[in-house]
Amino acid sequence: MGLSMPARAEVLLPYAPPIDPQWSEQALDLAQDAARLVQFEQYDEALARIRVAAYLAPKNPQVLRLMGGLYLQSQQIDRGIQVLESARALAPEDPSVLLALGSAYGQQKRWDEALTTLQAGLKLQDSPTGRFDLGNVYLTMGRFQQAIEQFRQAVTLEARMWPAVNNIGLALYELGDRDNALKEWEAALAVDPTAAEPKLAIAAATYTAAGCQSQARDPNCLKGLALAQEALDTDERYADLQYLKDNLWGTQLLKDAQVLLDRLKRDRAAAR
Repeated sequence: MGLSMPARAEVLLPYAPPIDPQWSEQALDLAQDAARLVQFEQYDEALARIRVAAYLAPKNPQVLRLMGGLYLQSQQIDRGIQVLESARALAPEDPSVLLALGSAYGQQKRWDEALTTLQAGLKLQDSPTGRFDLGNVYLTMGRFQQAIEQFRQAVTLEARMWPAVNNIGLALYELGDRDNALKEWEAALAVDPTAAEPKLAIAAATYTAAGCQSQARDPNCLKGLALAQEALDTDERYADLQYLKDNLWGTQLLKDAQVLLDRLKRDRAAAR
């Protein structure tokens, strides 16, 4: 599961910032409206309001932080970073600004800047999403043990954060620890039984470990195929290896997923 995760708004916008009562009445009303809209995931409407609030209160780092996060949510990454860097200049010790900016650097694959900015934010305030983002930076850099440590801390802070549990599995698999990777993916599914990513990871690991290229009727092979199809029925994007790579699947798991996905394609072609 990738950095600042598309489809995971809580990573980009973990909470609405506090509203400063010293703002003008109009800016205060707009910022409060935007914060409420964020809670209901109405991001376009929130961005429209917070842009006006930022015009009225251009020196408030928290309104800039919210606006920057909303730009990230709408995939305007460059603009989001520009706004968040302005917020950091106004409030260099604000952890919410630093964590949002570190997450944004990660989206641009600016790994060194992401690493130092996230570390700075976490020194000021612990955060499950900050730990998750830092773990993803380490995962991308191939520093698997450090990634696992950050993901475990994220889960300690937020027990139901299944993407962090899932990504522990990704790191363990690249370290060659297939059995414990499977346990982590099963644990992720225990939190969210509908999650497509851990299902496909389990399917790929199970299918290749059973030698299914030559034992197609083995029960583990059939289980892997069925679970993979269930994952793709939930989210067909996982049939794309580039999408898996974007979600930080490592070299070995991608190789194993390729074998499984190729088999599914052959089965579909034969059924026509």
